[in-house]
Amino acid sequence: MRPDLATLRMVPWETATAMCLADLAWADGGDVVASPRQILRAQLERLAERGWTANASTELEFLVFRDSYEQAWKQGYRELEPANAYNVDYSLLGTARVEPLIRRIRNSMTAAELEVENSKGECNFGQHEINFGYSDALRCADSHTIYKNGAKEIAAQEGMAISFMAKFNEREGNSCHNPLLTRRRRGAAVPARPGHVRRVPGRAARVCA
Repeated sequence: MRPDLATLRMVPWETATAMCLADLAWADGGDVVASPRQILRAQLERLAERGWTANASTELEFLVFRDSYEQAWKQGYRELEPANAYNVDYSLLGTARVEPLIRRIRNSMTAAELEVENSKGECNFGQHEINFGYSDALRCADSHTIYKNGAKEIAAQEGMAISFMAKFNEREGNSCHNPLLTRRRRGAAVPARPGHVRRVPGRAARVCA
């Protein structure tokens, strides 16, 4: 494992803990080209050869349960209690019921050098999302990994559980949006696909504070 010291940071939700991401290498020093981080690096290098750069952002939806991970396991992941009993999409009142947890996640991610834009409720019972600002695509992918693991650890410390599972039940599934912007050097940014960048209404979104 080759540590990437550019990713070195403190872990605010753990005591006296820091983390550093690493790239995988074979014993002869060659890259493990099948690893996701190396695949992304190769694609970004191909873009750079053509005079392009790529920025991305992360929007991940998740379900919050009032059961701990241990309780969920003992129950066979059945009959779990969602943190909200109704659709809280764009509902400030509904999201406030889970705000202590969501706020701690937002502030912890900001302290871990992730750029949090806002958070909001979603359609499925107990479903929420947190949105992050644009950064270069590799940093975005790294942040995506740090956030998912960190959010679960914080939920566990609060006696709750979070699932990013794409389709947990028959209701609305968890989506993962990764808007991508490509830019020619000294040129204007354009969406990777027309209309793909989605604006999140701010009237019912919470910002990091």
